[in-house]
Amino acid sequence: MFKLPDEMAVLSQDLWYETLKTVLAPVVKKQLVDTTVTGLSNIPTSGPALLVPNHRTMTDPFILSAELPRRVHWVVAAFMSRLPITREMVRSTGNIVLPVSQGGRSQELMRKAKRLLLRGRMVGVFPEGVDNFVNGS
Repeated sequence: MFKLPDEMAVLSQDLWYETLKTVLAPVVKKQLVDTTVTGLSNIPTSGPALLVPNHRTMTDPFILSAELPRRVHWVVAAFMSRLPITREMVRSTGNIVLPVSQGGRSQELMRKAKRLLLRGRMVGVFPEGVDNFVNGS
């Protein structure tokens, strides 16, 4: 099977991310929820960054991606990569899949996140995971 070199794969993922953002951001921002953004000056414009927001709804990563000026590589629960509507979106945009069945631990996740951070990328992780939705907290 043909595999792109890491640099080419990241470029392809960035293209998909920016395409989806361009197409979906107006819908997310005006149709799903009317957003007001404050604190963008706290987000570094370049260099490695770890984004750790609260997770209150399933739309959080979409809203944040639509509003943030830079690209985010989200840590995504494994079930999101199995749903038909999100499978290709998760794969093609270079998100990091977290195998929840392993208790949320993954050496591969840590390697991928470290590799992205060393390349000056932003990695986004929701510390509550899906517990907020499952437990209703």
